[in-house]
Formats: sequence, structure tokens, C-alpha cells
Amino acid sequence: MVKALEAFKRQNGASPSKIIFYRDGVGEGQVQGICVPEIEQIKAALAGAGLAESCKLMYINTCKRVNTRIFAGDANRFQNPQAGTVIDSVVTDKDTYEFYLVSVAARQGMTTPTRFTVIYDTIGASPD
Repeated sequence: MVKALEAFKRQNGASPSKIIFYRDGVGEGQVQGICVPEIEQIKAALAGAGLAESCKLMYINTCKRVNTRIFAGDANRFQNPQAGTVIDSVVTDKDTYEFYLVSVAARQGMTTPTRFTVIYDTIGASPD
């Protein structure tokens, strides 16, 4: 993280004001053991670079192995949703800041969305 911050500053002439960190490959049962320590390490790197107060952080865990299937179309004629479709209510956990994204169009079969769960957020972005 320190090297990434240094490279960003070298390239842009200033440190970042916001960082959105996407983490993949962590199952729901591993969040406390992997993501939470990583967030603390990132925060420590920001503090070490003097950016603890000025740089906001959002840490998002992505999960491609989901059983949720999303359909578009009429009740009598189901079809895959278009790529770029975002679902952030009804099928999401009401106690968790999460959303589903259909990132690609399926040419054959059913499309599988990716679930994004915001684990840490000092940016304060709304789901919209």
C-alpha cells in the first residue's frame, strides 16, 4: 500500500483523497480473519504516509460464487438482465451495505451476478 501511495503521488503530483479498495477471493466466513486485518494494515499505511485524516477509504469485498440468480423480462418470458444491471434492494441483506452487479452479458445459459459487500467506508458514499 505504501508503494502504491508513493506511485500515485509521483504520477499525479498529490496524494489520493479517496481510495476504493476491491478485495476478491474472500468467502463470507473469512471476512473477520482476512478483510478486517487488511483494513487495519491499509489504515496503518495511510497513517504512516500522513494521510490518516485526509484520505478516505472504502473497502469492498467481492464474491463471484453466489447462488443468486437474477432475471429480467415479463413473468411469462424470463431473460437475462443486461450487463451493467445493479440490484441493491429486495434480495440484498437489509443489515449489510451490499449490492449485486451483472457485469457481463451471458451468450448462453443464465448470467451470474457478482456480490459486492462494503465492509469499511469513511467516504460516506450512498448506495446510489
